[in-house]
Parts: sequence; C-alpha cells; structure tokens
Amino acid sequence: MCIALEYLHRFDIIHRDIKPENILLHENTAKICDFGWAVHSPLLRSTKCGTPIYTCPEIVKEESYHTKIDIWCVGVLTYELLYAAAPFQIKTYSDFAKIVYEQISFPSEIKVSKVAKDFMSRCMAKEVN
Repeated sequence: MCIALEYLHRFDIIHRDIKPENILLHENTAKICDFGWAVHSPLLRSTKCGTPIYTCPEIVKEESYHTKIDIWCVGVLTYELLYAAAPFQIKTYSDFAKIVYEQISFPSEIKVSKVAKDFMSRCMAKEVN
C-alpha cells in the first residue's frame, strides 16, 4: 500500500478514498482500486470527499490538502485493522470535530507494538496552526 501510494504521489495523484473496500489482495500483494475520487493535481485541493470515518482534519476544518489526505487514511486503516474499530467514532455531523480536537488513543487491552503505534501516530499527525 505504501509503495503504491508513494508511486501515485510522485506523479501528484491523490487517491482521496483509501479504505478497506478499495484495497484488493492478489497473491499476497495489496492493490489500490476505485479511483473515482482520485485527482491528478500538483496544487492544493479543497474538495470534501472520501468516507466519513477516514476524513482528515484538513477537510473537517475546510482547509486545503494534498497527498497528506491519503497518508491520514493509511493511519486510520492501520488502526482499524489492529483494533477492529475506527480511531474516532463518527455518528453525527458534530462528531467530525473529534477528528480535529481529540487525541488518538490506543486501547490498552489490545497489545500493539510501539512501532505500529508510532506508525499510526505519524500517519494521523495533526497539523499545528
């Protein structure tokens, strides 16, 4: 996944909808599919798009973004795969504020390595304004 995204980002292609449903596994290789929200642009974007639980803080704050949106989604995806839950529970429109203001917590009852937690924390790093 990371290699595929690195390749796309090298050519200023932003997928904008990384989630489990858009990942195919073929002979132990992950492949990205569904490029319906993808865009080729070296410029910053501001379109609200993607899947709600994968929404990055920049979209919630109505700020511009670029490839960071995909990296955020990889962090959320990793969290979801390891903890069987999303890092932020989004049920109503007002819940989107959690993405901006709440810190990511790692449930202690599920043992996850420090390396994995660091990876998720870096992917879901929030910009300080």
